[in-house]
Amino acid sequence: NIMDGFSRLETNLATVSGNIDGSKILFKSRSYGGYGLFGAMLDSGIKVYYNGVIERYTNGATHRIGQLSAAVLGNYINYASSLNVIPPIYDNDPGGPTCVDAPTTDITIYKSNNTEVLLARMENCHTSIVNDNIPYGIKAFIIGLSSL
Repeated sequence: NIMDGFSRLETNLATVSGNIDGSKILFKSRSYGGYGLFGAMLDSGIKVYYNGVIERYTNGATHRIGQLSAAVLGNYINYASSLNVIPPIYDNDPGGPTCVDAPTTDITIYKSNNTEVLLARMENCHTSIVNDNIPYGIKAFIIGLSSL
């Protein structure tokens, strides 16, 4: 029955993330640096917590913008838990042209023991990313939320 499935998922989430501490970050992005027409760009990013809350922050101001479903949250938590070693990130176009005015954006996931794992870095108009499907999905998700 569907309620049993939700109950098993909630048990799995609680096991993986301790007691689903709402203050514990599951993954985040941070964009910093870069220059635009009016000077330096803002420090901004997205935070997704182990309880599924999604926040956007810009220069200290934080706004709740959404909530992950239990199924999606469970997938991300399971992925974070599966990272037994910190994987390398790769530039998909190392010989491509670069730029200097774009901000740098890091996308980091946090294991349940608070170990930081860099999933992607967008810097100098290049993207370096862990060579796995889930980081590409997280990157697309973060970019979509950042455009709100």
